[in-house]
Amino acid sequence: MSHFRPISVQPFLALLTEKCVRKQLTEYINEQNILYPGQFGFRRSHSCDIAMTALLEFIYREIDKGNVCILVSLDLAKAFDTIIREFLLEKLTWYGIDPKWFRSYMSYRCQFVKDQDGNRSEIKFTVRGTCQGSSLGALIFTMYINDLPLVIRNCICILFADDTQICVSGSPKNLPTLVDKITEDLKSIINWMTLNGMQLNVEKTQLILLGNAVNVSRIGQITINIDGKTIQSSDTIKSLGLTIDAELKWLTHINKLSRSYHLTAKSLYPLKRILSTDNFIKIFNACVLSLCNFMSIIWGTASKSSLKIIEKNIRTSARIILGKRKYDPIKDDIYGRLGWFLPKDSYDYSALCLIFKITKTEEIPYFRNTLKYRHEIHSHQTRNKGDLNANFIPRNSYGKKSIFINACNIWKELPDEISNAASIITFKSNLKSFILQRMRTSSTS
Repeated sequence: MSHFRPISVQPFLALLTEKCVRKQLTEYINEQNILYPGQFGFRRSHSCDIAMTALLEFIYREIDKGNVCILVSLDLAKAFDTIIREFLLEKLTWYGIDPKWFRSYMSYRCQFVKDQDGNRSEIKFTVRGTCQGSSLGALIFTMYINDLPLVIRNCICILFADDTQICVSGSPKNLPTLVDKITEDLKSIINWMTLNGMQLNVEKTQLILLGNAVNVSRIGQITINIDGKTIQSSDTIKSLGLTIDAELKWLTHINKLSRSYHLTAKSLYPLKRILSTDNFIKIFNACVLSLCNFMSIIWGTASKSSLKIIEKNIRTSARIILGKRKYDPIKDDIYGRLGWFLPKDSYDYSALCLIFKITKTEEIPYFRNTLKYRHEIHSHQTRNKGDLNANFIPRNSYGKKSIFINACNIWKELPDEISNAASIITFKSNLKSFILQRMRTSSTS
């Protein structure tokens, strides 16, 4: 029974009303800076990719210093279904929001069970949970959980709605202290959940030790004892669709991505016989190429040999779609006829789009002080005064994986008409043309 999920029926007029309220509420939240900056769920210009970028930036910089990181990915049991509505209404008043409309909106919600024969149970009114199928549900939940990070003292906390990651870092010599710190924060989180009517699913909570190869090998596996249960660290964990390995080489994630790519592409190839080439390419882009774009800003820092795995899949697909033989040259067609990115191009594109959002808008407050123009650092009139700089200097290969270190270097190559675009839509369009033209030129030179 615990695995069942309700089928929601929302009145059409209610859906329209919810959208109006959601728009007003979102504007107020943004103007007042109410949401925790590390909350990336269901917010404009925020995504899973950017949430993991925030987490990995911290981890890369800590490992660059010679530290290790302990990362815990929390699993909340039925988070959206268990919030206490009276608590939610009280929390809304904390932020200066009149709860009267929300009290009416969430009252007299009911549910029933219907079996195969059409027999229906007695109707019961609900007193907990967000309204299923509503456009307001996700935003309401982020408001409810917004004060959770306040109880965390030792770790950084990255949220994507109910997906929560906490991470602590320090010297490998102080590993017992690091374990104590993250255990203390986990206890605080469990206490917060108990007070707020929620529950941590300890069995599905994941733990991993991150660091360079020497530290990871020397330390081995670690355990955390919490709430009478033991959490054992793993070599890999999965969070927000990204498979994280202990040494951050991303080969495990790339291998899984390659398998998904192959299976999805194979299922689509029969459609090639009944569709025009252009229509098949559109379907392929939506169903297969989108897999390669997801989290490419993270796994795009993998070694060239690892990236070759995905590149080989893309080249094979291009040959099949365009009717080429196995060893026919295909790179010009990938960049020209198909307009596809190879893994390195996808990484560059995603990283530069993030840079544009950070520097040209104020929609991602978490990264507000991450980048500075050179003229903001000193007043010297140099020809490089418009260059962007990350706020740290890498010392080893982990620091060099920083998205901002790499993106700042690529940003310098952009023509002014691209970097000074008036909107993100214009920037993306011009940037894609620039990358494709750059690669076509390099392939013919």
